[in-house]
Amino acid sequence: MALDPVVKLEITVHNSVMDDVIEKLQEHALVQIDPHSITGWESEKDVMQNTEQRCIELRKEIFDIESALSFLEKHEPKVPFFQKLSAKPEELSKNSLKTLIQENNAGSIVKQAIELESEINDKDNDIKECDQRIDELLPLTDFQAPLVRLYEEGEIAVLISKMSAENYEEFIKNKVSGLVHIEKISGDETVYFSIAYHKTVDGEIEQLEKDFHFESLTLPDIPKRPTEIINKNREKISELESEKKALLKKAGEVAMNAKALRYYYDYLQIEI
Repeated sequence: MALDPVVKLEITVHNSVMDDVIEKLQEHALVQIDPHSITGWESEKDVMQNTEQRCIELRKEIFDIESALSFLEKHEPKVPFFQKLSAKPEELSKNSLKTLIQENNAGSIVKQAIELESEINDKDNDIKECDQRIDELLPLTDFQAPLVRLYEEGEIAVLISKMSAENYEEFIKNKVSGLVHIEKISGDETVYFSIAYHKTVDGEIEQLEKDFHFESLTLPDIPKRPTEIINKNREKISELESEKKALLKKAGEVAMNAKALRYYYDYLQIEI
């Protein structure tokens, strides 16, 4: 009886269904499984997974180095243009690069640069917040009550708002009850004003808001007058600027070692 020719096959299947496929093929006596091939495949699969993970780690390291270099280059001493042109490119072996990385502790420099950039950004954001608070309160420097007064419970309520000078002229012509007191705080083109009123006339205030399209400004609930808050924010800005100056000085010192990061970058480009 003639035998069918035997053909060597390589079957690739997803790992999740590997056992099911092998079982079905063996049930029908269609194939002979070489256990050494399976072991070899599992070994290759582990190698591929480890290689992929290493590539992910290398890309992350390269990204961090690029971020650190981008920051440090802003703080490096400026090199004269002609000196840049005359500089000869270095040709270093992989082992030489590795030695330079270790000698200069390049990994630590990356970490320092990233942390410094984050701290400087935080200072800038804090300064910006203080500036915004000052700008918000500058028109209210003649308001002599603590701002917490706007949020106190009781029979008398106080609100601060603003509108155009033209609308304000019409607004103050409007007759209000004796339980409402309107006072201009500041402004020429835009007028800031306060309204103090007895809470029994809430409805009258609501009608004024609808008729003249204004609403209470959202201000900090702080037991200080606007001028006091402004001065406090100016003091805070001075402190933040001083802290930022110290961080910038530190960045300049770290930037002196930026060359080590270029070695680190070149080394990882070879690795990947």
